[in-house]
Amino acid sequence: MYYDNDCIKDAPLTSTAVWVFLIIKDDTFYHVSTKQDVLMDDRLELLGIIDGLDDLLFKGWQHEHIHVHIMEEHLAKAIRLGWLSSWANNGWKTKDGNKIEKIELMMRLQSLLDQFDNLQCTWDPLHDDFAYSKLSFILRRLTNK
Repeated sequence: MYYDNDCIKDAPLTSTAVWVFLIIKDDTFYHVSTKQDVLMDDRLELLGIIDGLDDLLFKGWQHEHIHVHIMEEHLAKAIRLGWLSSWANNGWKTKDGNKIEKIELMMRLQSLLDQFDNLQCTWDPLHDDFAYSKLSFILRRLTNK
């Protein structure tokens, strides 16, 4: 699963957020995109992966081997290194006692991750393979860029 996002400035204080995810299974491409009016676009990185995982569950693929390509290093680390689980066990606070940012989305993400048998997350910042090219094309069409 690959995902990407963008934000289109509509006015000084509002934007339209666009995110899309692409699933490749047995050489078949599945993609879903979403647009939403937002005041801030800092939640997009989570919405893309959450919607993608939701779709994988809807398709009943939670028992398949899933490889999620994550563009944001800190999010990949939070999943791969078990930070989400640690935060959940600590009342959604860091070990220093600070509240986790975007807590409702982090909780939703952890709940989804718990439902997969074999999910691997990789930080993949390069976007240089065919899947990312296809994803970028879809995103550009959605944002008219």
